[in-house]
Amino acid sequence: MYTTKIKAKTFVFRLMYTSIDSNGEGMGQVYNNRLEVAPFYIVYIIIIAFFMVNIFVGFVIVTFQKEGEQEYKNCELDRNQVARSHFSSINQ
Repeated sequence: MYTTKIKAKTFVFRLMYTSIDSNGEGMGQVYNNRLEVAPFYIVYIIIIAFFMVNIFVGFVIVTFQKEGEQEYKNCELDRNQVARSHFSSINQ
């Protein structure tokens, strides 16, 4: 999996440098010909990283919620009622 991430990252950078060096259809590459396309790729990488972190955090939250619901599976009270009774017993 680690090598797949490296290959994907290398592909994006190689594509970025190729598009920066592009000159025109049927013409050869010119070094740093179109630097204005670089911000597009930088923003693209940041947005993809943001979404991947959000997916990971969402997965962790859903897993913790499922595990928390398993704790009250055989209880007559739901989780909020147990929390409320526990809170009221502490305040007395």
